[in-house]
Amino acid sequence: MSLGRNSLVGTTVKTAKKLPSHLLGDEKHTQWYKDKVYLATPVAEGCILGAYLVKQATESDLTLAYGEFAEESWQLDQTYEPQTVNTDGWKATQKAWQNLYERVQLVLCFLHAALKIRDRSRRLKDQHE
Repeated sequence: MSLGRNSLVGTTVKTAKKLPSHLLGDEKHTQWYKDKVYLATPVAEGCILGAYLVKQATESDLTLAYGEFAEESWQLDQTYEPQTVNTDGWKATQKAWQNLYERVQLVLCFLHAALKIRDRSRRLKDQHE
């Protein structure tokens, strides 16, 4: 459909020294035509650094999706690796980031951590005062 595609990372970040050390990675569940799809979005410092559509939210599909961000960032710096990626705790998302960046530290989103604690402690509500 086109002769080329702009690098979203290269267009917004422009230089290797401005690549973010800390990212957030999340998927938006949405529809494309009538099919359920997932929009993988790496974000940092108030800027969306990519939006990659996949049909399934499996580890391999999300690795491909976030791999687009990785490829674009490596065009600016071949050794780029973020220090941390904040995720919602979904295993496929976490594994995808670990597949791309060997030393990345995963950080569980505070909201999702609080929701997990709430959901798991409901069965213990008789013990709460």
